[in-house]
Amino acid sequence: FKGNLVMSDGTEIDLSRVISFKGIPYMRNVPNFDGVISPGEWNTAWKLNIGKNGDGKYVKLTGDDYSGDDDLSGEVYLGWDKKNFYLAAEVKDETFETDPDGRLWAGDSIQFAIAFEKDIAAARTEVGFGLDKNLKPSVGRTLFMGSEDAVSFEGYELEIKRDEDKKLTVYEAKFPWDVLIPSNVKISQGETMYISFLVNENDEGTRRGWVKCGDGIDTVKDPSKYNELHLLKPRN
Repeated sequence: FKGNLVMSDGTEIDLSRVISFKGIPYMRNVPNFDGVISPGEWNTAWKLNIGKNGDGKYVKLTGDDYSGDDDLSGEVYLGWDKKNFYLAAEVKDETFETDPDGRLWAGDSIQFAIAFEKDIAAARTEVGFGLDKNLKPSVGRTLFMGSEDAVSFEGYELEIKRDEDKKLTVYEAKFPWDVLIPSNVKISQGETMYISFLVNENDEGTRRGWVKCGDGIDTVKDPSKYNELHLLKPRN
């Protein structure tokens, strides 16, 4: 938004600012965490596209250049209610590989970070999830709002399924708010949350790179670069 207010005495005030109209829709019904995105289960009207021409940006570490949507792309669905934060993704990837040493971030996986202040020093929580070396859905929390004294990571639900014919990996996850944020932070309609996430890509046993939606989560940790999203209750 760009605007300039001119007062009667000639004083000028710059009203220009960045305004986000993106939101996280309220989940009226809890999804089935079965690795299948069923019709009506997630609010697809508020999806984020992490394809070549979408909201994502590919970061290369090694190997061949990013070749487009068949190489790595997908759609991400977010949701919330007073008890939980929800995230699902349909990721298209020509190959699906886990890290032989069991490091979630080094295999095909998802990482996300949240904060409630858009500031480089803001407290943040970072979470990663994917399949471990035994091909079991697994979650790792690397930071809890700036503190290592976090409550135990329990109560989440996670399912990950790979369809080799479609070259599609589906993630469905539910995380209780109390494993993401301190108990004194209350979640409510209209709340502004800052979030950034990325989808890791492992090809031929090597972490080749990732596609990210938002910034401040990968090589530089900076919540001031996260996406601004609002917790909303759409009428429909």
